[in-house]
Amino acid sequence: PPKGAASDDFLDAAAMMLIAGRIASGEARPSPDPPLTDRFGIQVAIWA
Repeated sequence: PPKGAASDDFLDAAAMMLIAGRIASGEARPSPDPPLTDRFGIQVAIWA
């Protein structure tokens, strides 16, 4: 891993890459559905 990165950072990056692909292809689903929004109107959800 790069200097300063923990060994589990690779797993985090791999998971984010997989979910980004699912979001891009329209396959991902948010939890909760529909996503909540914060006070700025930004969606807050866990995607899988």
